[in-house]
Amino acid sequence: MREIPLLSPNAKYLLSIDQNDACERKYDIAIWSLETDPPKLEFKYRAKQYESWELIAWEDDTHIKVKASFDANKPYDQEAVLSQTAGRWMLQLGSRTEHPR
Repeated sequence: MREIPLLSPNAKYLLSIDQNDACERKYDIAIWSLETDPPKLEFKYRAKQYESWELIAWEDDTHIKVKASFDANKPYDQEAVLSQTAGRWMLQLGSRTEHPR
């Protein structure tokens, strides 16, 4: 399943999270600026291992809360924030929550 792209609160950016398990992903998370035509890719994250990302909330046009689920030996969730500073997007990892077995 692929996720429908989600607009930022002021429709300046478009967030897409690829959740397709059927084939190889070109990205896990991507952000496009809608201030140009066509939209300009500003950020792309592609995991080295399997990660299932989901949007938690757009805080504003430059801060996005997301979460990844990992199905490793010890399954866990990883909170993260995508933020834009000086025109550059960064993925900052937050707290980690272990799943009980």
